[in-house]
Amino acid sequence: MTDKLMIGDAFERFKAEYEAEGQRYHCAEREYYSTGSIIFNVAATTQAGGAIILAGAFPRYVLHAAPMQTAQLFAYKVGDAMQVANTFTANGTASRVADISDTNVLRAYETNDEDFAVRGIGFSIKSLRIEFTPGGSAYTTIGLPADFSTVITTGSGYLDDPGSHIMPPEIDSPLLLQDQLGRAISKRLRVREVWDNRASDDIALARRMGPAGSESYLKALGAPSTTNSLRLDPGLMWRRPNSKFDTRFNLECSLQEDIWTIVSWPQALVAAGAAFGTLLRVHVDYQVILVGHGFYYPSANA
Repeated sequence: MTDKLMIGDAFERFKAEYEAEGQRYHCAEREYYSTGSIIFNVAATTQAGGAIILAGAFPRYVLHAAPMQTAQLFAYKVGDAMQVANTFTANGTASRVADISDTNVLRAYETNDEDFAVRGIGFSIKSLRIEFTPGGSAYTTIGLPADFSTVITTGSGYLDDPGSHIMPPEIDSPLLLQDQLGRAISKRLRVREVWDNRASDDIALARRMGPAGSESYLKALGAPSTTNSLRLDPGLMWRRPNSKFDTRFNLECSLQEDIWTIVSWPQALVAAGAAFGTLLRVHVDYQVILVGHGFYYPSANA
């Protein structure tokens, strides 16, 4: 009796539904992914620009990520502005516009014309964006391309700086595994299901989720493999568009407490004697990956 009342595995339930239809269908491994952001602002101090100036040392800044920053993942599609994902950049563009590296969703909240049995979930850091006010000579005067100068100052694009020439070394140095802030975020980021605009169950804090992709042993939360994800039992059933229910889905990711850190500010890539500039904020962009199987009927080309 207990077995009959127990909700079955999402994969098996979809399989049974398609078998009952008596039509040929496809079943393939799939992943859906979406990107959100946590913003670290420079905390105010009594010194100009918020910097902590010590004799003989680089300037230092106190970075603060305020709690209850919330990103709605899978609530935007490729080509949409990403305000709902908390990617706002005050000094740069109004928001990032999603490309295929941010999400593979082609319609906000919906699958790509298939039923998707979600069997696992992963979490990883995509990259970092920074905003600062340039000081001294313009970067173009020392030979840097104008588009690169824009990216490194306005937060409109990603900066991977493992040598820490521009990014504060405490957050982008390979000696510190390059995602220190990401690990701090993962311990405080609440991930919650939202179905048809109604919030439902918590899934977990992001710290429980593996990267669901290849990473080095130094950086992976567990074995660095594509199967390293948090298994969801009995899974989630994200139904294809035009179904009666459970078609609109998103993940609500919210930071649950303050994160504080102190970083030093490098003095490089500027003309001799010129100030590097004033740090404004750091964006840590993360990605949540859903892994499972897609069920769909063949098209004329399949």
